[in-house]
Amino acid sequence: MACVSFSSDDGSVVGYACIDDYFGRLHIGNKYIWVSHHRYCGPTFYHDREMSKIYDPVNEDDPIWEAFSTWLTKKEKNE
Repeated sequence: MACVSFSSDDGSVVGYACIDDYFGRLHIGNKYIWVSHHRYCGPTFYHDREMSKIYDPVNEDDPIWEAFSTWLTKKEKNE
């Protein structure tokens, strides 16, 4: 994960901006769900490629979790 610190005029750090570790697309049934994954915060799912419409899994039985697990395993192996 890449993080950039922001400093005030006196040099003290006032904040950080962190970028997600992975981005990708999951194929669920007859649709695609886009995902961004941060190692500490976990995944965020989206209905659209622009990642502006959040997809909230209904529960732990949602089919997205199996697709996400497979996708994450592949990403981590290729690191």
